[in-house]
Amino acid sequence: MPSISGQSILVLGGSSGIGAAVAKLALEQGVHVFIASSNSTKVAKAVEALQNAAPNAKVSGFTINLDTPRIEEEVFLQYSCILRTNHGCDLQGPRQTSYS
Repeated sequence: MPSISGQSILVLGGSSGIGAAVAKLALEQGVHVFIASSNSTKVAKAVEALQNAAPNAKVSGFTINLDTPRIEEEVFLQYSCILRTNHGCDLQGPRQTSYS
C-alpha cells in the first residue's frame, strides 16, 4: 500500500470510539488529522490526548452539527476550507470551534 504520510484526513466522530482510533492510527502514519464531532468538550479532550500520544503530529479539531439536513454540503465546505487554510472555517457561527 502506498504511504499516506503528509496527507490530510477528516475524521467525523473522531473524538471517541472507532473515529478516535482511526485518528490515532493516521497520526502514527504521519497524516495531518482533523477530527470533527458535535461536542466541543470531547473534541478539545481528544485533540489534547492525540497531541500527547504523538507530540510532533499535526492534529486539529472542530465542532460541527451532524444533525443538519445539509450535512453532506457542510462537511464538503468544511473539508474544502481545511485544505485551503489548514484549519476549520466558521460555518455555523459561535458553535464552530477549532482546536490545535
